[in-house]
Amino acid sequence: MKNKGTIIFFSIALAIVSIYHLSFTYVTNKVENEIKALYTEGNKLDKLAYKHHIDSIDKIGVYDMGITNYTYGECKQRELNLGLDLQGGMNMVLEVSKSDIIIALAKAGNNENDENLLKAVTKAKQLSRTENGDFEDLFARAYKEIAPESNLAILFANKDNLEKIDYKSSDEEVVKYIKNEASSSVDRVYEVIETRVAQSSVSQPTLQKLDNGRISAELPGVDNPKRMRDLITVEAKLEFWEIEGNTKQNNFSSFKMLETMNKSLAAKLSLLDTSSKVDEVIETNSISGLEESSTEISTILGDSITKDSNSLSDEILGGETNSADSVSQTAEEFKKENPLYTILSPYMNGQNQVVESAIFAITNKKDIAQVLTYLNDDEEVRRNIPSNIKFAIGAKGLPGSDNKESNTYAIYALKGNSLGEPQLADDIIVDARPTTSPTGEIEVLMKMNDFGAKEWGSITKKNIGQFVAVVLDDKVYTAPVVKSAIENGISTISGNFDIREANNLSNVLKAGKLPAKLSIVAEDVVGPTIGADNTRAGLIALSVGFLAVILFMIAYYNRGGIIADIAVLANVFLILGVLSAYGAALTLPGIAGIVLTIGMAVDANVLIFERIKEELANGKAMKAAVSNGYAQAMWSIIDANVTTLIAGIILATTGSGPVYGFAVILIIGIITSLFTSLLFSRLIIEGRLAKGKSMSFSYSWSESVLKNTNFNFIKNRKKFYIGSAIVILAGVGAIFTKGISKGIDFKGGWSYQMQMDEKTDINSEGIKAILDNALTNSSNEVKTIGTDNKFKIVSTYLLEEQGTDIADSVRNIIVSSLAKNDVNVTEVLQSSKVGPTIAQNTRTKSTNRMIIAIILMFAYIVFRFKKWGFGLGATVALLHDVLIVFSLYAILGGIVPFALEIDQAFIAAILTVIGYSINDSVVVFDRVREYLRENKSEKDTASLINNAINDTLSRTIVTSLTTILVILILFLFGGDALRGFTFALLIGVIVGTYSSACIATPIVVDVERLTKKKEK
Repeated sequence: MKNKGTIIFFSIALAIVSIYHLSFTYVTNKVENEIKALYTEGNKLDKLAYKHHIDSIDKIGVYDMGITNYTYGECKQRELNLGLDLQGGMNMVLEVSKSDIIIALAKAGNNENDENLLKAVTKAKQLSRTENGDFEDLFARAYKEIAPESNLAILFANKDNLEKIDYKSSDEEVVKYIKNEASSSVDRVYEVIETRVAQSSVSQPTLQKLDNGRISAELPGVDNPKRMRDLITVEAKLEFWEIEGNTKQNNFSSFKMLETMNKSLAAKLSLLDTSSKVDEVIETNSISGLEESSTEISTILGDSITKDSNSLSDEILGGETNSADSVSQTAEEFKKENPLYTILSPYMNGQNQVVESAIFAITNKKDIAQVLTYLNDDEEVRRNIPSNIKFAIGAKGLPGSDNKESNTYAIYALKGNSLGEPQLADDIIVDARPTTSPTGEIEVLMKMNDFGAKEWGSITKKNIGQFVAVVLDDKVYTAPVVKSAIENGISTISGNFDIREANNLSNVLKAGKLPAKLSIVAEDVVGPTIGADNTRAGLIALSVGFLAVILFMIAYYNRGGIIADIAVLANVFLILGVLSAYGAALTLPGIAGIVLTIGMAVDANVLIFERIKEELANGKAMKAAVSNGYAQAMWSIIDANVTTLIAGIILATTGSGPVYGFAVILIIGIITSLFTSLLFSRLIIEGRLAKGKSMSFSYSWSESVLKNTNFNFIKNRKKFYIGSAIVILAGVGAIFTKGISKGIDFKGGWSYQMQMDEKTDINSEGIKAILDNALTNSSNEVKTIGTDNKFKIVSTYLLEEQGTDIADSVRNIIVSSLAKNDVNVTEVLQSSKVGPTIAQNTRTKSTNRMIIAIILMFAYIVFRFKKWGFGLGATVALLHDVLIVFSLYAILGGIVPFALEIDQAFIAAILTVIGYSINDSVVVFDRVREYLRENKSEKDTASLINNAINDTLSRTIVTSLTTILVILILFLFGGDALRGFTFALLIGVIVGTYSSACIATPIVVDVERLTKKKEK
């Protein structure tokens, strides 16, 4: 074996990296368990006290590695996360502002400021607080009451939407149009949120559309709610502005503008003060003293007009502020003469000179709102300021002496075009990612589309030597000086970012802006989808199953089994290490991916060991047998893994849903299993042999198991075809007659937040068991909300029924069913109808990706095996396995004592079946190809192919048994919530094993015969 030193180096490096990343999980678990012990009495944890304690240690160091002492928050950020289905997370209810959508639709016809429109929108908002119903209907009703003689078409019909409505359209037609446009906006908001969250560190989020423009977002393992709020709700309105800065080149025009505004404000406040004094004089003097009052008023006005405020511009620009006048001036006098400078100040250096920069002025955080009101909205203050100037605040506080963000913020004077608009705006960013500048500063690199690049090049060319600003949601992120024209559309944003902020900003820029304003109307913590008890039971069962595989491999392959176990353990260790480093979350679909990769890793070692056993049986010495065994098995392993890898890469491009979580782990697992099985295990075996230590790959009893078998698979192929066809047809019949149950993930359901009696001692699993028993033919999901006996219940019961009171009926049935089991609901806090967690667009994307993956796998197999019959056989077997699983789900639904429904877990199971099926078929094909190559003169290819199947039978059975062993233990002891999921896996692996020998390879024979007939 060549390059042993390189393999040893990589093995050690990968182990160190994995240990490093997984150590954060160990530390956070240790810290959390210690704190839980403080607040646990008996078996009951005071969750509120525990949460307060956890929140208080966020910035406290808990992991001292010598060079760095990581805080709890930093460790939590780096730990291996569990998904929402396994550990719960943060729940947010978001609302798309339909009032903003209505006003935006009216704006298209220049009617956004119509008085009746604005009154109707305001009234609709008031009505929505007390009445149910669509906001659009409430708005139409309010408008009719305010303007009974008018019609809505006048407001919303314009030249751009005449194919949808016109000026003669009825109010009903206009309302329908508004609803369609609002629904479209909500859909676009949903897609933007989905993209933003998927691109962040949150894995496997759950998004659902609610009624009336609301969206529910459940985010697993979120430890920083503020960061997620900022990520999701930011509007992402990206603009590029010129800046009226302070430079010698423009004669400090920005500072002089500030002086002008200061004087205008001083004059305004002086007049207001004068007016109040006049009123006071009139009120305090009698009519008979009117002449005296007039004299006093005249004196006041005269003083105010003739008084001349001292200008600071000459002093500040010249650096001379210590004149006798300014020293003797009291604070009250300064405030009166310079009111703007009491809430902001020029940006000056240590010598009190204005700094040449893009900054207009600086202010304290608490004064930002008042400052922007004066600068942007006060007509008197802006009287002598160009109308194209707009003022904006910096996105972050200026760095202090310790280079950390301070409470001092920069204000910028943005200079628009003739219409007061930015020089460049709209969705022009096609890519964005964090990067590091030559000075080590974290920045965000932006790449623009062709239009944006062209315009940006023109803007930067025109402003060489001047400042330009990158503005996101009216906040300035960076305002650099332009040194040269930027023609390629690639620029950077700097702003004292840390890596998480840079990642967030990149994600927002890539996802694009929200088409409508979004607000958070509710926020809370939710428990795991499948329940803590089921999660615990599932992980324990998975560990026991894994242990059973380890023992089986040792019992069957002797010392070789021990080395295979070391390789498989290393493989799982590396998968978890890479997951932790990647920042992904382990989910139920992810567990399915791990089960598949364990199966493939075991399969690779089994293939190698069976080849070594064959070489030993042919009289080869141990070293030669090992070398030949690895060489002969290598391409079979690579082909099997590459076909599955193709599927994983294609499926990962969906970017969301259960498919993505499965695909990520599958890709990681394939790469690590190839490394551990082909390189790592060989390194150990050859190392033992080099030291003169013995090696063995069987016991006397296992040496000849399934050897010299002669099952006639090819002769009986028609029986297999007929048997499979009967099962599939029966399944199709069952689907048409009784249907196949869809879960909440695909149907949506009735959602309720219910407060239980504090004395009620029950968990989410207990409530689900009651509802599953009471609400027949329905799918139910129960999660904890917060820490005070509050639960979120979603049910598909009576979902297909029509009527306005169905939601109330279902709620009453749930409450009464719980009451019969001594679970008392004290209050129903919220109720709504929710959409499916797997949105239609996600389903469509996932289906399309699966089809593409199957086509590419077919192409790869044809390329590698040189005959299209192999590609057809693998593809038909794959589809056969999926159809069999669907058929048995339909046939057995309602018969077996556990739920069989189409949900996220089922999709993960189907993907596992696809991966297992293609892997198994390719391994058998590899032996078939070998036999055909070695016996080219043999005319009876059917007999050769049958012998090839029999020769791989021992490998096929051993691999299947080890995989089935893990799944069977998970099925029996993994908890009720996992039963349907593991049942699908169990069927899939059994059917996949059957199809590779009984369907896929016989099809190769039939295709060969048909091809020869055509040739004749």
